Amino acid sequence: MNIDDKKSFQSFTNHLIDDFQDYLPFTTLCKLHVIDCYLQDMTNNDITNSLANFAEKIKNNKKNIHITKRSDEEIDKDNKSLERYSLPHQKKLSRLKEISSIPELLKIIGYENFIHAIIEKYPFPPIAGFSSHRWTEELLYKYIYLYFDISKFKDKADIPLPAFNTIRDALHYPPIKYPYIISPFKFSYKWLFSYYIKKPVDFYFVLMTKKPYEISPTDKKRPHKSHRYDESFFASLIRLSDFSIPSKPFRSFSYSAQSAEESVNLAYCFNKLYEIAIQHSKKFHSNSDYTIVFLVREGNFKQEFNDYSDDLWTCPNYSLITFRNIETIIKTLKKLENNLKKITSENKDSANEYKKEYNVVNEIRRNITAVNDNLPFLSNLPLETRNDMAEYNLKKKNALRLIINDQNKILEEKEITIRFATSYDLKFIKENYEKLSKSNEVFYSSITNNDDEPKQFKPLSNKYWKNLINKINGFILIGLYYQKKRGFIVIKGISKHECRLIYLYVDEYYRQKGIGKHLLSEAKNTAKQLGYTKISLYVLSNNEIAQSLYKNSNFETTKLRMECSLNE
Repeated sequence: MNIDDKKSFQSFTNHLIDDFQDYLPFTTLCKLHVIDCYLQDMTNNDITNSLANFAEKIKNNKKNIHITKRSDEEIDKDNKSLERYSLPHQKKLSRLKEISSIPELLKIIGYENFIHAIIEKYPFPPIAGFSSHRWTEELLYKYIYLYFDISKFKDKADIPLPAFNTIRDALHYPPIKYPYIISPFKFSYKWLFSYYIKKPVDFYFVLMTKKPYEISPTDKKRPHKSHRYDESFFASLIRLSDFSIPSKPFRSFSYSAQSAEESVNLAYCFNKLYEIAIQHSKKFHSNSDYTIVFLVREGNFKQEFNDYSDDLWTCPNYSLITFRNIETIIKTLKKLENNLKKITSENKDSANEYKKEYNVVNEIRRNITAVNDNLPFLSNLPLETRNDMAEYNLKKKNALRLIINDQNKILEEKEITIRFATSYDLKFIKENYEKLSKSNEVFYSSITNNDDEPKQFKPLSNKYWKNLINKINGFILIGLYYQKKRGFIVIKGISKHECRLIYLYVDEYYRQKGIGKHLLSEAKNTAKQLGYTKISLYVLSNNEIAQSLYKNSNFETTKLRMECSLNE
């Protein structure tokens, strides 16, 4: 084995362990680690020591059911198997040294073990980037073929691939010890979205269109008309969490509509779109651990999706949700939204966790609904001849951007509403004011006199709040996010011409949505209408987010308060 092959083999072995360390049996993982050590040219003694450390590490892996659910008898058996690697003759180590190619690792893992690991990690094929909704023998065979890159080893006579009967048995008859490996329930979009919203993912809607265009113009000198057409395929991406589009040009592919054998290669298309999506997604995330999930309407691409799995030349890096009717997805998301809302209200201990999931589903549903509303318009853009193709692409891009801009304006207008507080809001205001002020030791401006020094928190009477609600020497505004109370701002008059921002609160699970900005803007307008010429506030020096908000709203630093601890 040359150096390059050795490096490639070691890289793949590491990748395999990382991918399936939560799903393969204890002894299998140990064997793979030994092979990895050999590829690093470690001595047998070094391998034995490294294996002991590795075994201790994976024993503590709580995610692996093959390890956490072992019986005492199985644990004892695994320990004895591990001890054999430390024997003087170390034949078990020597046998593993003979493994010299990537496909041979299948022998070490075992067909059934690997098939069960695939199904356990990817209960349904869309998670692994396949368009089918259920695992089949053919699909599992294809995944194994791609994962181990069998095409590179065709020149070898004995490529260890499982027979279809072996795959069928592993697929339909899970191990008696681990019957929950094989998913016992039917495919559902609701389950799929429930799975995704718990993971770090980015959802992208893939807008795909076929456009026939004329390549032979009418011959006006002849009495009959002669036409010949080709088709062009256009694919555009829309990020569903914020309704944005990548800045890179949209990919377009042309092919002959005259030949029945010619069609769009979706495997190639999605790989190119993945490259665009991953670059776009990096702008919004500090790490690269996010999975790209494509949502695709099948439309008139039935044949292309039938050929999709056959056209794949590598395991997809993305997930793929295909559907025939976009309304089905919208209804599914709405049901999931209602379920999460119900769980949040019933289970207060984990309400915050479910609120995050609710927000994700809510944003996706709203934006995919906006896409659906504009699909007819985007689909009906005309394309007549080849010469019009560049113009068509530009028109489509501009139309899409106009729709996105309009949608963002509509969402901003609909989702955030600011109104004056009423007596019915008193409980909401007091609870959040007192809870957060106490826990964070928030300093706030004096509200009883014109003293410029901030004072520490103390509970406030109902009379004080009611005076502000009734707009006596100040006012309170409530910030609504889709008609739900998510924040408020308290403004108190401290002189004839000056008022002070006493408190600005936004629910921590609804921040970065513009609620604080809207509250502050409306408070400034209201104060101006009431005759105030200046508004002031205090902010802690370490509260950089608040300082940024205030500076962006034209607040300037006029005083600097410093203190020194005398307890040191």
